[in-house]
Amino acid sequence: MRLGVVVDLTVAMEREQALGAGSVLWSREFGGVGIRVRWLPEKRWLIDASLSLAAGVVFARGVGFTAVSGSGQIDGGACAGVVVGGYELGPFGVFLSARGCGWPWAPRIAVEGVEEQLQLPVFEGVMGIGVMWGGRGG
Repeated sequence: MRLGVVVDLTVAMEREQALGAGSVLWSREFGGVGIRVRWLPEKRWLIDASLSLAAGVVFARGVGFTAVSGSGQIDGGACAGVVVGGYELGPFGVFLSARGCGWPWAPRIAVEGVEEQLQLPVFEGVMGIGVMWGGRGG
């Protein structure tokens, strides 16, 4: 078992949610820094568990309203995740990841002239698949 530091960057696709007579397109791009524990059950496989603090920006823009504009707002939260991977091609390997993030100060999106507001999610799940490099679980 090894302790380490984890640094990550997440870029998400835009999501669309209805608000009044129009809709809002929004995304949350964020990065995190935290601690990681790595288990190496075999030299070519690894399991990582991590906890991190995250900071990001929520971008939003209106669609279908009389006047359309966009804006960004800073957001902060915490994430916990797990990565399972294997090195099958020398220094290259593949991984699957799952992470949950909590956003206690998740912003609300308001549109002038619309009474209701859109509350962004306070919890998000992120799944990933990718390629890793760095040698057999090192």
